[in-house]
Amino acid sequence: RTAELANVDQTLAGLDPASVQRAVELLADPERRIWVMPSSQLTGVGSRFGDELSLIRSRVRMVDGSEFRVHTILAAAEPGDVLVTFDMQRHEAWLVRAQRAAVARGAVPIVVTDRLPCSLELTGGEALTFSCETPGPFESQVGAVIVANLLVNGVVDLDRAGLADRVDVLERVWADDQQFSS
Repeated sequence: RTAELANVDQTLAGLDPASVQRAVELLADPERRIWVMPSSQLTGVGSRFGDELSLIRSRVRMVDGSEFRVHTILAAAEPGDVLVTFDMQRHEAWLVRAQRAAVARGAVPIVVTDRLPCSLELTGGEALTFSCETPGPFESQVGAVIVANLLVNGVVDLDRAGLADRVDVLERVWADDQQFSS
């Protein structure tokens, strides 16, 4: 419990508000497509982030699969699109190669990582760090969840009225299609 509370405090204290705001503005820009690529370690956090972001804006794509598939998917990224990468510590080589290649072709990086410097390309984008200390054998993901939440909620804050309409439409579709049981 103590380690996780420290991760919360250290993550929030370590984030630069201007970097978070710029990342939110990039993510909220409807002219940009958003590509979400988490490392194997952070697949759960990245997947949840991508899912929530896709509910509040269009043009969000999860990037996953073999390295060949990842490069194939990212080949469709255009200059100015945003590539959100979730990674920590050891930086999986396939992820670094794919991220660097996409940024070299013009994707704007938003990197969510546990430390700087890191192996990922940051040029033209933003790096948001989180704390992942743990008394156990595996790094904590609580800090990464906090950053993901801040980004999604920041996008919501920029267009609450428009998003209310979007969520209302989704709620009607879900109810009409009987997606929830009573």
